[in-house]
Amino acid sequence: MNESLRKKISRTSFHIAIRNPVYCGKVFIPKFKEEDAYFINGQHQPLITESLFYRVQDILDGKKRIHRPNTKILSDEYFPLRGFLICPNCGKNIMASASKGRNNRYYYYHCNATCGFRHRAEIVNTVFEDGLKALEMTETVKKLVRKVSLNSYERSLKHQDSKRKHYLDKIDKFKIVRSKK
Repeated sequence: MNESLRKKISRTSFHIAIRNPVYCGKVFIPKFKEEDAYFINGQHQPLITESLFYRVQDILDGKKRIHRPNTKILSDEYFPLRGFLICPNCGKNIMASASKGRNNRYYYYHCNATCGFRHRAEIVNTVFEDGLKALEMTETVKKLVRKVSLNSYERSLKHQDSKRKHYLDKIDKFKIVRSKK
């Protein structure tokens, strides 16, 4: 790229730009008289896929990512909790490593920040296992969890049905308006 053509943009301008649906091929049509505002497919070639655009929007909106970034989750027998622990001191991801002593290897969970968090892996793993054992559910709790889960699932299905109905209604309105022209 020609260096003289490069432009620096502010953080605000960049933030506005990555929120622009034009990059995924969509054009915003504002509200006009009785019609609602909506997006249409533009005639231009999208620079990114629509799914990537919406994944970025979810991240910007603070919704959780499907996977944790910059986290190695390896199945190492000494570090079963690798990738799942957060430092209680600073809130960053806990790392796992081994130190070689004179005769043995010593395994640790530690924080890379300067907060100083560091504990032997075998102790952390044992405390975690003991905590899991203490969480065994009674039959009453199992029934309650099952009931709450089913209610939540049914609510999500109803929400999906209402969204589907809403979009079908919008399509019908659009067809009516279009047929009048």
